[in-house]
Amino acid sequence: GGGCAAAATATSGSPGGHIHRPASRITAAAATQSYRPQPGDDVDRHLAAFVNRPGNGACKALFCRLSEGLYLYGTQRASLRVRGDQLEALLDHEWVPIEEFIRRNQSTQEVHLQRAREVACSAAQPVAGFVGGVGAGPRLISTIA
Repeated sequence: GGGCAAAATATSGSPGGHIHRPASRITAAAATQSYRPQPGDDVDRHLAAFVNRPGNGACKALFCRLSEGLYLYGTQRASLRVRGDQLEALLDHEWVPIEEFIRRNQSTQEVHLQRAREVACSAAQPVAGFVGGVGAGPRLISTIA
């Protein structure tokens, strides 16, 4: 399989569908695992190289491959491509570098990024004294933009 660090299920009911992402499904193991690309998929290979770099761990938990070149980034659908050796994403009808795509979508996906950071941090530290836990809150239900 491809690299999907958190479970996401699309259901019908609105033109964009709904994405149900239980916060408890983003586990410490998923936050620290390497993203493994789909064999033979150049876009997924470039995405894996990007998200597995030090410092990009939080966004790793937000990418989920749907099909070749099509991903979920948090709760948002994202079209990705490789041009030359640059990974790009379609944003407002324009292809932009993946770093810009993430930066410009950070505010809309901030709740998911924060949860991924908390999981990654808790995975790197001893669990003793940890109260509550990731996923203790309500389940997130969002509409794809």
